Amino acid sequence: MWREAWLAGLWAKEIARERRKQVESAFLAALMHRTGAALSLKILSRFEAEQRTVMDARSFAALVVEFEPAFGRLLMSNWGLPGDVQDGACNWRNYRESSHSDLAAP
Repeated sequence: MWREAWLAGLWAKEIARERRKQVESAFLAALMHRTGAALSLKILSRFEAEQRTVMDARSFAALVVEFEPAFGRLLMSNWGLPGDVQDGACNWRNYRESSHSDLAAP
């Protein structure tokens, strides 16, 4: 996951530079785009351990995807990251819904 984030950040930085967009914001948003998934994995794994149960892989993956944006925004908000970074990172699956979609617009 971290390798994906690092590579996405480098790629976003180059795209933003080429389009004369906010390079630092694009880099940070791409770097942080899976933080919600990491937190989702941690919380769901802890839940499984505490409940002494194991979810099927499909359900587990669906829950990670469902909670990823909210958990990512929660983390980035607590870390004090700018709104454009939070928005770009949390809406990477549906960037057109982002109020800062110019960071990712084709």
